[in-house]
Amino acid sequence: MNEAAPSRSPRSLVLFLGGALVLVALASGASAQNFAVGAGGLVSNDRSAAGSPSNFSYGGAFAFGEVRMEKGVTLQLRAWRFRLPGAEASAPKIRVDAATLSVAYTFKEEWFEAGFFGGGGVYRVVPNDASTGQSSADVRETAWGLTGGVLSDFLIGGPWVLRIEGGINYVASVRSHSPIFLAGAVALRF
Repeated sequence: MNEAAPSRSPRSLVLFLGGALVLVALASGASAQNFAVGAGGLVSNDRSAAGSPSNFSYGGAFAFGEVRMEKGVTLQLRAWRFRLPGAEASAPKIRVDAATLSVAYTFKEEWFEAGFFGGGGVYRVVPNDASTGQSSADVRETAWGLTGGVLSDFLIGGPWVLRIEGGINYVASVRSHSPIFLAGAVALRF
């Protein structure tokens, strides 16, 4: 009888994070304050899986909205969907849906910005159905998690920005996962 305790509903955390972002967006902005929306893709490598590393053979997508709080400080709300290998070599793949809130600190140069980011959020783990010969190691659940890494924004003309990121997610599920990722996105600042 070693069953995992069911995870609590993350609805209150999501509502809190969404409400916080709405309040920030509605606050009277300083002259340097601006907003951005964007979308992109990623490739990941989960080194915490018991099987062999995925060698960046799993991918995903994300969309985000952000507000620049002050010079060099940005608050971002992001929705993710990505795939990972199962927790064991014979386990089916899993899909992860996530909502994260992070803060980025950047340093501006003439034609680009570079810095680092960190935050946390809610991660939903959904394993694929096990096929013949596979044992399901991962459990369908909602768990908390962390994200962090480095980023560079390249100003490509007008309000358009090309973003390159490298980072790690930590998913605190029953069988935890820690995929590293490389990502690229295009954002529109307004």
